[in-house]
Amino acid sequence: MALLAALIHLLTQQAALQAPSFEADVTAPVPAERLHGSVSVGFAGREFLLGGALGTEAWTRVLPGSAWDPLELAEAIGWDALAVPQPDGILLFGGRDAPDAPRSHDALRLSSAGASWALVPAIAPVMPSGEILALAPLPRRDGTAGLVLLSRIEGGGTELWHADAQGAEWQLRARAPQSLQRPWLLPFGPAHLLAGDRDSVEVFAWHALTDTWVAAGELLAAPGDSPMRLIPHRAPGTASLGLADGCILLAYLVVVLLIGTRFARREKQSEDWFIAGRRIPAWAAGCSILATQISAITFLSTPAVAFATDWSLLPSWFGMLLFAPVAVFVFLPLFRKLRAPTAYSWLEDRFGLPVRQFGAASFLIFQIARMGVVTYLPALAIAHATGLPHQACILICGAIAILYTVLGGMEAVIWTDVLQTFAIFGGATAAIIVLVVGAGGPTEVWSAVSEAGKTRAWNPSWSVFTDAGWLVLIGGWFLQFGPYSADQAIVQRYLSTPDEKSAARAIWMNGWLSAPVGLLFLVVGAGLWAWFRAHPERLEIGMANDEVFPIFLMQGLPPGVGGLILAALAAAAMSTLDSGMHACATVLTHDFWLRLRREPPEDAVILRVARRFAVAAGLLGTGIALALAAGEVRSLLLFFLKVLGLVMSGVAGVFTLGVLVRRAGTAAALSGAAACTLLLAGLAFTTRVNLFLYPLAGIPTCVAVGWLVSRWAPRETAT
Repeated sequence: MALLAALIHLLTQQAALQAPSFEADVTAPVPAERLHGSVSVGFAGREFLLGGALGTEAWTRVLPGSAWDPLELAEAIGWDALAVPQPDGILLFGGRDAPDAPRSHDALRLSSAGASWALVPAIAPVMPSGEILALAPLPRRDGTAGLVLLSRIEGGGTELWHADAQGAEWQLRARAPQSLQRPWLLPFGPAHLLAGDRDSVEVFAWHALTDTWVAAGELLAAPGDSPMRLIPHRAPGTASLGLADGCILLAYLVVVLLIGTRFARREKQSEDWFIAGRRIPAWAAGCSILATQISAITFLSTPAVAFATDWSLLPSWFGMLLFAPVAVFVFLPLFRKLRAPTAYSWLEDRFGLPVRQFGAASFLIFQIARMGVVTYLPALAIAHATGLPHQACILICGAIAILYTVLGGMEAVIWTDVLQTFAIFGGATAAIIVLVVGAGGPTEVWSAVSEAGKTRAWNPSWSVFTDAGWLVLIGGWFLQFGPYSADQAIVQRYLSTPDEKSAARAIWMNGWLSAPVGLLFLVVGAGLWAWFRAHPERLEIGMANDEVFPIFLMQGLPPGVGGLILAALAAAAMSTLDSGMHACATVLTHDFWLRLRREPPEDAVILRVARRFAVAAGLLGTGIALALAAGEVRSLLLFFLKVLGLVMSGVAGVFTLGVLVRRAGTAAALSGAAACTLLLAGLAFTTRVNLFLYPLAGIPTCVAVGWLVSRWAPRETAT
């Protein structure tokens, strides 16, 4: 009934992209006649009003909405100064001595000195030629603020220039759609800039990534000489999916359920449910590994990164292929000899029970929370594209994944992963075709993305703060230690094949497919950039970059294409969800319930308990997704993901330590894991180093500390 209701809802939606609305903040802290020529700017959680008729007087308040406090400055900054917040204060540039006087090229910086604020001389960025009319910050992907300015040129036109965070390399961008005599600028969202004329109610929006202008609506009244204190509100569009799209999505979900029902008849013993009776062919296991690693976050975020930047992440996708020999010749032989179908039983053989329980508990915490995140984020996208409530999308995906996983066990998980692999490939390929055709054809699209630098696949930088090619490649290789050694969801694929040779072929197949899949997602991102550059009016003003794919789904795609892409998105979500809940059930059953029992129960009891654990894990993951959708913990999402990643990094280091250092015992393993986690926590929360540096720093640290401790406290028994 829920699926039928969803389908009916899909068919009743109408496409309707709207313009954002604007609300003026009319709170007047000082008499209106004294605001002429002054500027309003925010910095460090405060708002400042200064300059113009205020003279040396200034006002400040803590945001949002607290009372205003007066400030007295040592000197006046002049009329119509340009103000830009920077990390060390507010840059004030170009104040006029009088309302009609030429603009000065002097610069001041307003910064705090203890509890007070003071003006100090500053070095002004070298500006382009022409009269500077307006200046504003624009956030960059690394969190710093670049600069955007408008300048007047001969003939009455208005040029826009964009620079990096230091303002050192100005680039001429698209000219404003009309001449702005007295312009204002206002950043809106991560990549949009609102602009207008102080004598007009018209509002225009410039999108920094596609370098395009569109009309963005109107103000209630022209702002005049008062400082701009505008509150923009996004106005998202609605869905445009039709009968064919709904039928494709519904058919996919029904087929997934039928697969689970089909394999439920074969799950007679617990070994069938846990490792599919070791009868999975190599090619299916390879597809399943790939589908498990491609979460819905990957499906959404990789194209978004390519849309916003370029293909610099491509070398990381080669990490899976380059790591395949290590997985095949080092880790695979260890896991194929296990007496239990979990990776963490090897930790007990190697280090003892405490390390096994540490590894298993870390995995459970990580995986259950990850299941919630990878269900919540694609649910936002599906809800955005279909108009369904977020909660309904979460419940539908969660309920279906729980049903077929509990019924069909590992076989159902793997064979639905095979179907989901084809769905992911098909959805991404369909998106590329529509994007390329809609943006003018292959030749025009390739020319545009190449000229814009979108196809750069190797960043020659040596910095550890960017996606430098060397760092992405080597860090991407080290990143594979986690999935191929410490992730039970991947290890179970090793154990589900008939023999070690078949498992090795599955790993190699996943490796060879990974780079083409990564390139496919990056091509989607470049296609999205070309499509929205050709259709800038279809962008939602103020949108986050990660929303670009869902917004594309709302654009009235050819019948069936939107449904196919949504099916691919649901496939990416459920392939991670089913693998996670099955792996959690296996770990709970073997590493805790069975390991701590004095006598093993009957096989039927083991199977029944494992299924209950799978239901519990699925319900917990779905519950976390619903909590995120409720908005109570959404602001903590990035922090949440960082902490979870740190939890599993130490486990991956312990597996590597166990292979490389024969003397290492329990103390060495736990010490190495602790050192790895502390180092990565320091990098994550006190620096802005690139994420690919984390595994490159963490795993060697775990091994080094473990080796040092093993010299002091070696293991008591030899291997």
